[in-house]
Amino acid sequence: ARAPAGAGADASAGGRIGFEGSFPCGDGRASSCIGEPGEEQSERDPERVHGQRDRDASAVGFVVQIQDAQADVYRGYLMYLAGLFAVVGHTFPIYYKFKGGKGVVTTFAVMLMTDWRTLICALLLFAIFFVISHIISVCALVNFTLYAFSAFLWRYLDFCGVTSAVSTIPHPTWPFVIYSAVMALLMGILVIVRHKDNIKRLLNGTEKRIKAKTKEEGDKA
Repeated sequence: ARAPAGAGADASAGGRIGFEGSFPCGDGRASSCIGEPGEEQSERDPERVHGQRDRDASAVGFVVQIQDAQADVYRGYLMYLAGLFAVVGHTFPIYYKFKGGKGVVTTFAVMLMTDWRTLICALLLFAIFFVISHIISVCALVNFTLYAFSAFLWRYLDFCGVTSAVSTIPHPTWPFVIYSAVMALLMGILVIVRHKDNIKRLLNGTEKRIKAKTKEEGDKA
């Protein structure tokens, strides 16, 4: 039997409609979805490809930032350790039969290298207590008694993200916060122990005060 007229055309149209419905990609052609032979993925779907590149770049940047933060923390560990050794070497030098200085200036230098903000606080305290007492040893003892607290406070604020913009280590870890406070405490104790003779004189009231000479005292001299 002969097929009705137009049946082939209808079947062809129906097949074409079904084919188009299977690939809803713009003009309905399969090539719109899978691309022409030899066509690059970026040419077929540039927005998706560029979006993936942006995500990859963001992921790489994030990893690099983490590595930089870790490198800063590791450097901080070494700097505090080197600072402690510097103070120990200054106060107990081998070549002078372990009879060295009191470690005040050396510890100030360690403050500058590890966290300059602690040095600013120390200098302000030094100036305030010198105006009050006119005794250098009092200024030093107050400074190094509070050194551990100052180091912990600044590193804790860095850890919370409050002062990261002005920190030598913007993103410290919690163990590093504790470590910096412990190292500052050890250096502070060492300096205080080296001031044991000054502490005795302070208790006896015989520690020397630094005062500006009056005009009469200058004329007598």
